This record gives sequence, structure tokens and C-alpha cells, in this order.
Amino acid sequence: MQYQLSSRIAACETENARLKRRLHWQNVVLIGITLASIGGTTYASKSLSETPNVISTITVKELVVVDDHNVVRARVGGNIPPAVVDGKTLSRGSGHDGTAGIMLYDRTGVERGGYVTFDHGDYVALTLDNQKKQQVFFGVGPTGSAALQLWENDEMLDLRAAPNGARFTRTKAGAVTHQYPETMIRSATCEYYRSGIKDEVPAGLPRAEVKKICERKFAASSCAPCLPPEK
Repeated sequence: MQYQLSSRIAACETENARLKRRLHWQNVVLIGITLASIGGTTYASKSLSETPNVISTITVKELVVVDDHNVVRARVGGNIPPAVVDGKTLSRGSGHDGTAGIMLYDRTGVERGGYVTFDHGDYVALTLDNQKKQQVFFGVGPTGSAALQLWENDEMLDLRAAPNGARFTRTKAGAVTHQYPETMIRSATCEYYRSGIKDEVPAGLPRAEVKKICERKFAASSCAPCLPPEK
């Protein structure tokens, strides 16, 4: 009888120890699952709440965009280089060091226009080019004068609002053929021309060259009294 009781007690103790071990490992697994769940939820929440790194300001002298063939298609710069057409470098009329903005290029790498500012004259302009030369110019001067110019071969249409008056002008081969309304040149503009346009060209230009410039904007009958032949 005593032996049977001892055997039963020993069996109970063995079963109790086995149950304790099972309960211990179950608790370990449950704790691990719980921690993993909490960690995953925290990571997911953190990932959703975090925003990508944002660079607020990039300072560069030039940004060049190329296509899949490594051809330059766009250029943003504070010092835009001159255009190159048929291997020839063309002046922008303001010098290499005086043009800043955005330039666009076609699939062959030829410049086709841009949105730029010119240090020389302080103009801001939108230009559109064919593959050989400028076709459209839309610009505004520092004092508010504005002009829209369209070219086709040797003909040009000019819609302008300027101190001498708003007008629509057609020129052919560099000379005015029609102007509406026909505009008289103000005395201040005459003085500007007579000086040889020294405000823009410090060394001054010859009278004959200035006269050609005048006749691209005004009728010859208006330019003649303003720019009589030099003695």
C-alpha cells in the first residue's frame, strides 16, 4: 500500500514537472509572438508616418538634362553658352557672360529656344528657334516696354508697346514697309540714337549702322530727321 502511494506521488510530481516545462515554453512562444507583433506594428506605423527626405534647396551653376542617347535636351544655368549652328558659334547679342535661364534642345542637340534673362539691357525673353535661327521673340525690358516679334525669311512682324507708342510694324529686308499707327520718334529716343546707342554700346556705333537699327523699328521718314548724315 505504501509502495503504491509513493509511486502515485512520484508519477504526479513527474507529470507536474512536465506540465510546468510545457507551460514555460508556451509562455516563451506567446511572449515572442507578442513582441514581434508589437515591433512589426510599430515599424509599420513609423514607416507610414515618416516622410521621404526632402532637400529644400539645391545651389548649382548649371543643370544639364540628357536623354537616353546622352544628347543634351535641357540646360538650366546662370551662364548659358552661345548657340552652335552648323558648327558655328552664334552670339546671343549680349555676350556669353550675360545670359541666364533655361534652354531647350531637340533630339539632335540643336538649340530650339529658351526662357532667359540678358544682363546686357536687362531684358527677360521667351525665344523659339527653328534649326537655323530665331523665329519668335517675346521680351520685356527693365522699364516695362514689351515686344513680340515673328520672323519668316527676310520678313518680320513686330507688335510693340514702348515709350514711343504702341504699334504694329512689318519689315522686309530690314526696312519698315507698314506701321500702324505710324509712330513719330520722341526727342529722347532721337538723342539715344544720335549718341550711337552708347547706353548699350559704350564705344558707340557708326551713324549708318544706327540708321539701319532705327529703320527696323520706324519708318524711314521718321528716322531721317532724327539721324541726318554726319558732316
